[in-house]
Amino acid sequence: MKKPSMFYRIFLEKPERIEALLMLLHVSLLVRVLMRITARENLKKENEPLRIDFGRSILKNPTAEKMLRLLSFHYIMTIDGKRVIITKNGKVDHLNKLVKLLGLNLESG
Repeated sequence: MKKPSMFYRIFLEKPERIEALLMLLHVSLLVRVLMRITARENLKKENEPLRIDFGRSILKNPTAEKMLRLLSFHYIMTIDGKRVIITKNGKVDHLNKLVKLLGLNLESG
């Protein structure tokens, strides 16, 4: 684990709770790996390099941490049945490219 200090703050009395926590950690690790693999594979299919990284630099070999950080600049809310996208950096097109890179569709659901 890269951040074992998180376990110092958690007190679990029963073995079942420890097993449940470990299962959640395994699932989250699987999701992070899938994010990284999907993004890198879809990045190879792009005709031109994506400049959605910080400072408009080219996004190369993105990690799950970087993808989550880039996603954290955007909020998607539904107000009165309408989808509203709020961005901290004012670039909605970056969110669309990032979601496409992850193999997701922003328009559905």
